[in-house]
Amino acid sequence: LAEIHGGLRDQARKKGEVWARLDNDLIRVIGQHTIKRIIAAVRDSYHGGTVVIVPPYLADDILEGRYVSLKYKFIDAEPRRRFRTLIVDVMNALARSHAGTPARDPVGWDDYEASSDRELTGLDEAIFEVAHLIAGLTAVDGAVVLTQRFELLGFGGEISGKLPAVKTAARALDVEADTAFDESAEGVGTRHRSAYRLCKALPDVIAVVISQDGNVRFVK
Repeated sequence: LAEIHGGLRDQARKKGEVWARLDNDLIRVIGQHTIKRIIAAVRDSYHGGTVVIVPPYLADDILEGRYVSLKYKFIDAEPRRRFRTLIVDVMNALARSHAGTPARDPVGWDDYEASSDRELTGLDEAIFEVAHLIAGLTAVDGAVVLTQRFELLGFGGEISGKLPAVKTAARALDVEADTAFDESAEGVGTRHRSAYRLCKALPDVIAVVISQDGNVRFVK
């Protein structure tokens, strides 16, 4: 995403436009806040759900039914990349709106939150709508699958039952997972055990499992 923004920034420079420099951490923070919005929307619905986030190199395997069988797939077109397009649009609009900022001061999340720019407001609302769309897709039985590049691959995903079973999981007791204890996988539901199997088989995958009671677990 930073490379896409950088290319558009170079094009603008050739036209005589000067865009502000962005904080490299902005993409990560926007992504985190969007995931929080998705989780909040699923919790408010009280139906629970699973969101699986995979590295881009696994996208083809997922779409071909390896590891996760998607009942509903998005074709390789703009709607599938809508989320990432909006993030790039936010980056561009933020850089344009802070054109007078000194080059040594990168523009970041705090500037985005404090901005009253109408274009940014509209884009933020669009991201909010995408978050609610993704949350709505979790109501369909099965997992919603995204890539780490914010591409929506599909929903209604059934994690393969052929993956090796997981007997125990190390449950973190702190945010950084410096301290953890092993708990039996038998004490959780089918949704959690499926996520455990997938993340055990594919260490680069992250699963977010939201229970009907609102409890949330990140599985890695």
